[in-house]
Amino acid sequence: MLDNLIIKDILAVLGDLMLRDKDYPKRQLNEYFSDYELLKQKKQADIATREELIKLKKIDGFYKYYKNIQKAIKDAKEKDNNERLKEYYSRIKKILTKYGYD
Repeated sequence: MLDNLIIKDILAVLGDLMLRDKDYPKRQLNEYFSDYELLKQKKQADIATREELIKLKKIDGFYKYYKNIQKAIKDAKEKDNNERLKEYYSRIKKILTKYGYD
């Protein structure tokens, strides 16, 4: 239940950032969070396949990373630090590509 609330908060921030920043990895993050939310729901309902559970375990690390980097992104946005934002976005893209979201 708490995870669903956190996901909704992240999606709200994600939507806000996507509207404002052309460098933000919109498509990759949309795909990732769509998969992540579906897999979490299937796991909670105890209907996830073995392959889905393996994928969830694999991509779960990015969710934790993204939760942590959100504050840094917000701070960089508030300080108008575009170089730092591009660095964060580049890291996000690189990690998502590693997980198959390219």
